[in-house]
Amino acid sequence: MLALSKELSFATKQDVIDALLFTQLAADEEFPDEPNGLDWFEAYKSILYECGWVYDRQNVTTGTFTSMAEKTFSLREAFATVFEDNLDSEQATVLLAVLDKVAALPDNMNLEQIFRQQAALNVKGMKRIRACIGVVNERGSLNSASVFFDTRGSVGRLFTGREFAFSDLHGAVNAYFYTARFNAGIYGEYRADTVQWLGARRQSEHLAIASLTI
Repeated sequence: MLALSKELSFATKQDVIDALLFTQLAADEEFPDEPNGLDWFEAYKSILYECGWVYDRQNVTTGTFTSMAEKTFSLREAFATVFEDNLDSEQATVLLAVLDKVAALPDNMNLEQIFRQQAALNVKGMKRIRACIGVVNERGSLNSASVFFDTRGSVGRLFTGREFAFSDLHGAVNAYFYTARFNAGIYGEYRADTVQWLGARRQSEHLAIASLTI
């Protein structure tokens, strides 16, 4: 899930979408059996850097939520914990609003199936749940957080209050957080190759959902 400032030019928005989509898909292709694992994330960072994103800060945590007193948790609660550890309240509000906007979409838009293809993967006999929320401001600065974990339980709906039981988890809940700045000059050297590599996926793998006012 990605929110883009309305102050960005159309060309910059397209470059940002293409670069982030390429990074995700290329990392998935490099590590198809372990998506979002530590090796995957190292490949993701390297590809992202080559696409013109300069890192400001990054944080990788494992087991952040295992000390929570509750027996279950939702994706929103997991993201809220990541944001609390890495962002001020105003920035966290923006990112959570992105997730809430998705959760509030009507069922007839069939978006749950689209998200499920990327967010609920079959990995080693488990369901790997992964989700990423990013916001790019008018200066081309990105705040991005990812959460992933493996569960033995049924998946059901992912974004509308779905509760996951800690007892169903295989391993820990993992989180990545980073901030980065987009350099269009660097990306310009790879723009044509990126667009060619994405091909039809440039349109099919991303979908504009709604306007967001904070």
